[in-house]
Amino acid sequence: MDTDVLIIGGGLSGLAAACRLEKAGVDYQLVEASDRIGGRVKTDEVDGFLLDHGFQVLLDAYPCVDRVFEREQLALNAFTPGAQLWKGGRIQTMHDVFRAPEKLLATALTPVGTIKDKLLVGKLRMEAKRWDVADIWTRPNEATEKRLRDYGFSDGFIDLFFRGFYGGIFLEKKLETSRRFFDYTFKLFTEGYATLPTRGMGALPEQLAQRLNREKVHASTRITKLAEHEAETPDGKITFRKSILTSGFAQMTESSADEGEWNGTVCHYFAAAKSSALEEQGKLIRLSGDRTGGRIAHTCVPSQVAASYAPEGKELISVSEIGCRGEGGDAVEEIKAELTDWYGGEASQWQHIKSYRIPKALPRNKPDHQASDVAAGSTIHLHAGDWTTSPSIEGAILSGEYAAERCLSV
Repeated sequence: MDTDVLIIGGGLSGLAAACRLEKAGVDYQLVEASDRIGGRVKTDEVDGFLLDHGFQVLLDAYPCVDRVFEREQLALNAFTPGAQLWKGGRIQTMHDVFRAPEKLLATALTPVGTIKDKLLVGKLRMEAKRWDVADIWTRPNEATEKRLRDYGFSDGFIDLFFRGFYGGIFLEKKLETSRRFFDYTFKLFTEGYATLPTRGMGALPEQLAQRLNREKVHASTRITKLAEHEAETPDGKITFRKSILTSGFAQMTESSADEGEWNGTVCHYFAAAKSSALEEQGKLIRLSGDRTGGRIAHTCVPSQVAASYAPEGKELISVSEIGCRGEGGDAVEEIKAELTDWYGGEASQWQHIKSYRIPKALPRNKPDHQASDVAAGSTIHLHAGDWTTSPSIEGAILSGEYAAERCLSV
């Protein structure tokens, strides 16, 4: 097989690159080692439940939502802005009072943080509305924790809320992630919602793949060796003028950029009958708060957000860990024991559906990371993936587009 551009990897970045090349009429071939496209963004259907590969959401304020995807086809369902968290043995609820002003008094009286902390959240939110996105990525870089302390938030509020909420976004609770990425996501949360597509997160890569010539997309095709203008597969060789290498493949060339380190997660899914406890949680995420030492970082009920995630009469519970501890039956039993503490005796009757262990769930984005709008790599082997831009769906899409533009310009 001969082609102009060989794309190795069928995740969002590879698919975005292929879409750009398809539109430009450039010959390409996309190969994916696994049996289907999507990379880390996939959804399984098991007994009528939709199981995303790890807890993921789509921020509907991402520019790519309206620029790249067909929003109406995704049929997005929004979480309720805010969070529940544990403090002193009780569930406390923090609301976004800008969107739910009727919850102002209740949120002000919630024993999470000080009145100053809550005023600072409002101040930061108003400032974020005025931030220019391009300016965010040029700001002096530092860890998110330092950024929050310097802004004036108390240690207690950082520990109870930010480590839980943003720890779940970053997949690390030390808040070592770049403040630039914090500022970026904070702005998006002020402008939009965290959402789930009606058919699961896998609807994103599926929508992109529908725009491609299927004869140019090859799943279950593993690259065993990569040279300057030639790639080997178990079925033969592919010659190319340029290649686009996504995460997991960049190390195949001597000129590869450093993919850096990754944060991992384990996501457990449980099936349950409908109950008042789950309806009470509704569309809010629940954080561990001051319950330290356990496995659970946060839980949510995706079927409360989008009814399509569970069959009629059932609920789907998503339970996330930060990091990849031991797995198997013992891990599930430990999770179930914690869930009984979180939700009461009814959780002991919940049925485990499936667990996903994802060691490379999200590239670490520490202050020394430099986001790029230029495809890295050599003049032949270009790199794409959210590890080159920002650890997000938007970052993955942009990286693929940057690499494709580089191919078109030379």
